[in-house]
This record gives sequence, C-alpha cells and structure tokens, in this order.
Amino acid sequence: MALYLVGETLDRAKAHYRAKAGQLLQLMRGIYVDADDNPDELVRRHAVRIARYLYPNAYLSAASAVLLGPTSDGRLYLSGRRNRRTRLRSLEIVQNEAPPHPSLGQAVVDDGRGELHVPVSSIRQRFLEAFRLRSEHAASIDVNIRAALASRLVEEYRCPRGAADAIWALARENQWYREGEATERYLLQQPAAATTFER
Repeated sequence: MALYLVGETLDRAKAHYRAKAGQLLQLMRGIYVDADDNPDELVRRHAVRIARYLYPNAYLSAASAVLLGPTSDGRLYLSGRRNRRTRLRSLEIVQNEAPPHPSLGQAVVDDGRGELHVPVSSIRQRFLEAFRLRSEHAASIDVNIRAALASRLVEEYRCPRGAADAIWALARENQWYREGEATERYLLQQPAAATTFER
C-alpha cells in the first residue's frame, strides 16, 4: 500500500502515465494511491503527511495537536491563513484561521513512511482553543482531553493560578479575552485548585 505525492515521491509525468495505465488512482491533484489499495485507509493513515503537502504553512491544532492525527470520525484539525475545508475520501481536513501570535511546539509523527516533523499548537494554545465560541475546533476537544490539558498545565506551572496567568498572557497577545476568562474559571474552579505541585 502506497501513497504518492507529486513533487515528493513521484514526478508529474510518471503519475499521469501510471494513472492513465490504470496503475494509480488519483484522489485529488497531486495525490495518488496504487489502484488496488484501500484509499480510505491510506488517507487516514497518512492524514498528517497529506495535510503538510497541501497546506505547508498550517499547523496541527485542537484535538489533532493532541492526537497527532485525525479524530475517530476522520477529521484533521489545522490552523493556518484562512478558514477552509478539504474532503479527501474518508478524511476531512478542517482548517480555521490561526491567531496572529500563535504559540507553537514541534511534534514527530511516524505514519509508516518515516518520521515527519510537524508544528503543533502548544498546550497553552490548545487549552485556549478548547474554549473558543462557536468553534468546530473547540468541539473536537472533549471533556477528557480538556481535563488532561488542565492537569498538565497545572503541573507545569506548579499551581492553578500560575497556569491561569500563563494562559492569560497568551490570550491577551491574541485578543482572546473571552477564552482567557473561560480558561481561568475552569482552572480555578477545579478540585485540584487547592493543590500546589512540588518538584
């Protein structure tokens, strides 16, 4: 089973020839699979690689920054220059407009074709993304992921107030004031709010 990306693993002329001969199936411009492969399985397995090919300036965000891949319903969440949606067989790439000053980290994804280094929204930004209003990206972060992000932030910043202050710094930088208020309430109202993490 193989995925072919024109300009990376296959040149355009060869891709056209092999598709015309029935050896390859074109999924969209520049993206091919072997004709006897399962294309739905391939696009899910290589979702991040496909997204990087199509949108090299975007980064994984929301639930996909946590999962480093698509959600169970086949959605891959990105943030980039503009809002857009791309449907590719069983995969839907959902991109929203990135904030002006994103906080990013780096992750490594191994999809069976080798390691792929990709930018992802940081834990602070993911937590803010979880509280965006009327946002499909926010809806992708369920209560369990939200709680896990909060726990990691509190541990990193040693207490809920420290975590809230760190979140607020990023929220102000991007004018995400409602999100900042919501994250602060969430962090300070949790049962763990009375706990200080010692190193």
